[in-house]
Amino acid sequence: AELRANVTKEMDSAKAETMHRIDTGVQGVRDSISALAKSAKAADDSLRGKLTLHGQEQAADNEHQQQGIHSLEEGNADLKSALTGRLSGLEANVTALEAQIELSR
Repeated sequence: AELRANVTKEMDSAKAETMHRIDTGVQGVRDSISALAKSAKAADDSLRGKLTLHGQEQAADNEHQQQGIHSLEEGNADLKSALTGRLSGLEANVTALEAQIELSR
């Protein structure tokens, strides 16, 4: 009976130690999973931040390009107006020269 009690006590002790090791191992796995989840979230947040920054930079570049296009369009309009005025002046000179040629005949 004493031997049976000692064996039962040893088995219970071994069982308790094994359960403790299993619980410790499971907790270690849970901690690792939690750390991986935090790391993944930090990486995701970092990527989102970089994408947002890139989007803002792209928007600023687009705005700068639009301003450049607008400036070119204004410059073209001014040049067209100046050339149209110059052409009108040349046409008036040609008309005056033609009139002088006619008078001199």
